[in-house]
Amino acid sequence: MIKELFLYSSKECTLCESMQKELDKVCSSRGLSYHTIDISDDPELQHRYGARLPVLVSGNEEICELVFDTKAFNNYVLAHD
Repeated sequence: MIKELFLYSSKECTLCESMQKELDKVCSSRGLSYHTIDISDDPELQHRYGARLPVLVSGNEEICELVFDTKAFNNYVLAHD
């Protein structure tokens, strides 16, 4: 079963906006949803993800970072479906 999906991002991040658009498409077509987490006000999350934004995570598993990786996302969904 697919755990919750989290997109770590920040404001005014064009890579984050692009990944969010891709996620919107693939999640809606599969009946999935995700949560966006803005790391701007969280020093711990900034330290963990700052230079790699956006980062798509589920549980303890990082699915992709910087750009949406369709293959990695599909592999994750197939492995947890």
